[in-house]
Amino acid sequence: MKPRFGVNYVPSRDWWYAWLDWDGARVRDDLNAIAAIGMDHVRVHCVWPYFQPNMTRVNRSAVRALIDLHEAADEAGLDVSVSVLDGWLSGFAFEPAWMRKTATDGRRNMFTDPLAVAAEKVLFAELAVAVGRHPRFLGFDLGNELGVMTHFGHEAEGADMDAWQADMLEHCRLLAPDRWHVNGVDHAHWFHGRGFGRGALATAGSATALHCWTLFTEASTRFGVMAPESLRLAEYMAELSRAYATDPDRPIWIQEFGCSSQWLPSDEIPEFAERTMRHALDCANLWGFTWWCSHDLDPGLVGFH
Repeated sequence: MKPRFGVNYVPSRDWWYAWLDWDGARVRDDLNAIAAIGMDHVRVHCVWPYFQPNMTRVNRSAVRALIDLHEAADEAGLDVSVSVLDGWLSGFAFEPAWMRKTATDGRRNMFTDPLAVAAEKVLFAELAVAVGRHPRFLGFDLGNELGVMTHFGHEAEGADMDAWQADMLEHCRLLAPDRWHVNGVDHAHWFHGRGFGRGALATAGSATALHCWTLFTEASTRFGVMAPESLRLAEYMAELSRAYATDPDRPIWIQEFGCSSQWLPSDEIPEFAERTMRHALDCANLWGFTWWCSHDLDPGLVGFH
């Protein structure tokens, strides 16, 4: 299997607030720059409340922007994975306002509330109509690290989250049957046994999508960013996921890994990236790597953690 190399696309201006003020020309410049360094795919993030402001209404302008992004990606020669229910992204917790039932009656649970789940399916269906047959559409990622949402009012038992995952991935398969649908989560499920089950993550959907962060797993704080325990983290997580897979040929996707200049001098980050990938490439069925991220945050934006 020839490995794929890509990046999590973050627009060079306005972060993912770009959905609210779409600049197709700038996005084309960004995607052309990504392609120019040899990448073959991007993962993009649909900030959930921007795309679905009401349970029954999908934001048409955001959908048009997503279509335009696919056209720009096609021009640049890039495939696109679309992360949809992004209620957690870059340190911010987002949820649509309709998740709150009333001012005093709590909120709906995205994993267990039947009306919430039905609304989520509406969004996937609308996006599938828009881009599901586009030649550059790789498939849907259910959302970004959705287990984190259990810390923001969406507590659920692991069995309920596994059932939700199976239901949503089957919904995606029916909407776009020949595409690549995954659930990209962080290390907490694999290392701490919280939320989605290891066995469910290793068997549901088209591939096992892993987020291999040396800081958030504490590998870098315990051992150092360039220590073997950090440089081999992606390799370790890939092998851990394979231990729970029932299909020996199941693809593994290192969907997020990266290193900030706040953690390591900038001139050492390329070595970190290369050594991490070379170790992980020893693993069987490694589909590819998607670096976080394509562009630095706009310095005019504040409040990111």
